[in-house]
Amino acid sequence: MFNGSLGRLELEVVESQYRMPSAGDGLDGLIHGTQPHPHAEGATITLHKLWEKPEKLPAEIDHAGHGGGDKRMLNVLFGPTPGQKPESATRPNRVQMKKTVLWL
Repeated sequence: MFNGSLGRLELEVVESQYRMPSAGDGLDGLIHGTQPHPHAEGATITLHKLWEKPEKLPAEIDHAGHGGGDKRMLNVLFGPTPGQKPESATRPNRVQMKKTVLWL
């Protein structure tokens, strides 16, 4: 949740509504990010502008590393790979890239 002077932005992620009991064979675990969890509901983004009705915003669901953020971040920082569309019209400069990666 982000609060600001013009309203609030909320993100809700439901990775799994419930889990079935283990079958006891030890094969029911998932490596995070490789595939969706059983009974996954997804994510919702809601924008609450002051004095207005809440607005649902589209959320792109991806089950790759960090919810697909790794691929998108690398695309913005270093440019798209062949055949991939650009994620952003503006690329950060070298100082902005270093601050993003190194947390300066």
